[in-house]
Order: sequence, then C-alpha cells, then structure tokens
Amino acid sequence: ALSKAEVLELLPGLLQATGTNVKALYSKLTSVQTAMGDPLFAPAELLVALHALNPTRDGIPTKALISAVDTALKNPGIFPQHTVAQALQQMESQFPLPLLFMRTIISALRATPRLKPFISDLISRLIARQVWLDRNQWLGLLMLVDSNGEAYFPHMLQLPLPVLQQVLGLNPDLHKRQTEPALRRSTALNFAKWAYSSRNPMQVLRPVTMMLDMLLQSEQAEQQQQQQQQPQAGALSTSALGPSQHPAPAATATPADSNTATLGANSHGMQQVQQQGSEAGNVAPAPGAAAGSHENLGASAGEGGVGDAAGAQPQDDREQDEFDLDFDALEDDEGEREEEG
Repeated sequence: ALSKAEVLELLPGLLQATGTNVKALYSKLTSVQTAMGDPLFAPAELLVALHALNPTRDGIPTKALISAVDTALKNPGIFPQHTVAQALQQMESQFPLPLLFMRTIISALRATPRLKPFISDLISRLIARQVWLDRNQWLGLLMLVDSNGEAYFPHMLQLPLPVLQQVLGLNPDLHKRQTEPALRRSTALNFAKWAYSSRNPMQVLRPVTMMLDMLLQSEQAEQQQQQQQQPQAGALSTSALGPSQHPAPAATATPADSNTATLGANSHGMQQVQQQGSEAGNVAPAPGAAAGSHENLGASAGEGGVGDAAGAQPQDDREQDEFDLDFDALEDDEGEREEEG
C-alpha cells in the first residue's frame, strides 16, 4: 500500500487523470486502513492537503483544483460541517493563506449556512491580521460581505480608516478608487445606514461618521440631480407638440419637490448631529441617535441588502488573472440559484 507521503505526491495527477471518480477517490483515501488501523487521511486533513496544492508548483490547473475542492464541499457524507470548520481553522494559521482559502469559505457558507457564526469569528481574526494585504483573499472577503449584508457589517468597523475609505469607494485617488477592491455601491450605502441605525450595537468614531456622511450626501446629490433631469426630459418630449397640445402646468408641488425638501431637512439634521459629536469629542453619538435622518437618505437604494439600488455595479470588475480564483463563477452560480428559486 502507498504511504501518505506517496499519495500526496501523486495527488495532483490523480485529480486530473481521465476517468477519475474524485468522490470515490476521497472516500477511499479517508477509509483505507493503515497498519495501525487508522484511515490514511482524516477528512479535514485531506481537505487541507487539497488546499496545499499550488497550480504553478504542482502542475495542476487552477480550474482543476477548484473543481476538486468543490467536489469535496458538495459531499457532506465525507466532509461534514464540523470537518470543513476544522480544516478552515487549520488553514487560517498558515501564512500566506492557501490560494483557494476565501473561495472555499464562500462556497462552504453557501452549502452550509449554519457555518455563519463560525465564519463571522474567522473574518474578525482575518481582519486583525490585515487580510487586505492579500488582494485575492481581500477580494473574496468583500464579495462575502456583498452577498451577506448586515451579517458582516460589524467587521467593516474594525478596518483602519484608509482601508475603510477605499472599501466605501471614497478614496480621493481616482486611480486607486477604480482599481482597488471595494464594496458594491448598494452595499456601501446599506452599511452607512446600518451604522447609524439601532441595529448597530457598536459605537462609531467621529472620523468614520464623517466618511459615512460623505457617502450619504453623495447619494443625496445624485438623487437630486436625477430629479432635476426628469423635468428637463419631459420638456424636451413635449416641445415637438403643437401649442394647443402642450399640457397645462401643474399648480401643486411635485413629489420630486417633496422628496428634495425631505432630503434637505435630513441633511440639516445630519449637520446638527456632527456639531453635537464635535462638542462631545471624537466618539460619535450612541448608535441609533441619528437613525431617523440617515435612514431616510438614499431611501431609493432600499433597506433589504445587496442589489436594492437599481443598476448598482461593483466598484471593481474582478477580472484580473487566473489567480482571481474564478470568483465570477461563484457570482454566476448565485444568480442561477436565484432564477431557479
């Protein structure tokens, strides 16, 4: 019988061999008895070994490696929930993190939603070790926040101010704003409103509130611009009509006027909150103190999570090289599941 070291050496070739039943291979490797009466691999150990493979070093294409890991995650009979959690915990201590680490977290959470509390704690530890310095892992973490909304918003408040600024799409450097990973616009807006709501159990420091205000005010300005453009578009469409066909001007205020007035009042309230925070120190008012005014701002973006803002697009195109780990395929799979639902 082959030793564990020999199997690990042959593993890249076995995963790519024509006709290989990968699920059967995993079952055999985790059930074959050694001379001591133990399986050759514990399931968690095998999952860690799969993540230790490197496309460049081991000659296995990235797509083949992704497929091998996905097969493992889709077979809870061999790799149950506690096994996946155990493997992720072991890989978390590695530096650098395995290539497919964050992608596996996303896939595992979709397959087993009950892992959410475990993954939330894991993300907190990843942020503490400055995961944003690893572009691929950081890209995956932001995708996780985009997909799960409020569940992971508290972790965004752990970020250093420069990193949070980029995540919210507020970096003054246009080149970095366009090229560095960031949350989707709709997610960033929902995060800002959540931070001011009673649902946020954490205090928000004044430098952070200034960023959130900037984001919400920019959304308010865009809404006002759209409202101003709508009457202009209507005037152009009626200019081709004859004099007798022109609609009579309305004598009452339009909904757009009411919305603009409401937004203006909310902006004034926000300025009062800032002034009070300045007098009290660097710590913002307790969560929810400004919820009334801020939750109304950007209302058209919705309250329900990612994708509420019509036409919102990711801040980055997430198409780099093969080491972006096929994150786009994960988004496509999610879209297909929503359509089937």
